[in-house]
Amino acid sequence: MNHIDRERMLSTLNDEEMNHLRACPFCKDDYDVVHLLIEGKNAMQLIAPPPKVWEKIEATRDKKQKTRFGVYSGLAASVLVGFVSIMTWKTHLLHQDVNALISKNTALELQIANNEVLNYQQAKIYEELQLIEEKLYLNQPPKTQRVYLKKRQETMLKIIKQQGAKYENYL
Repeated sequence: MNHIDRERMLSTLNDEEMNHLRACPFCKDDYDVVHLLIEGKNAMQLIAPPPKVWEKIEATRDKKQKTRFGVYSGLAASVLVGFVSIMTWKTHLLHQDVNALISKNTALELQIANNEVLNYQQAKIYEELQLIEEKLYLNQPPKTQRVYLKKRQETMLKIIKQQGAKYENYL
């Protein structure tokens, strides 16, 4: 017969296993060690730690929780500040872009104002310009205003190109 498995020694052994145990010193030693451990485990008493130990454990747990909260709240605050900074910067750039487009449009208006006589092509383009300006003066977000300002600029450039057109009928 093979040696008895140590896990099997924890339960009740059958007659064949008991005979092997009596004949095999190796299994007998293992059996004695396993049962001494079981007896020692049963004989041990649990000793409750004093209240001060539990108080220290709780204080340590509270500190860890407060530290975690502090780290997470600091991280959240940093992300929020970064987001607000980026949005403020983008808004600033957008307003700069809109102001630059307004300046360009103003310069083009002055150039068009020097033209005293309108031809038919320019009149059609002026109608386009009037529709764009109606949309532009509605209260819209800066991004939409920027789009209409660029369209307005392109339309005024068309008018300027038409100023020197030859063979054009004038109004």
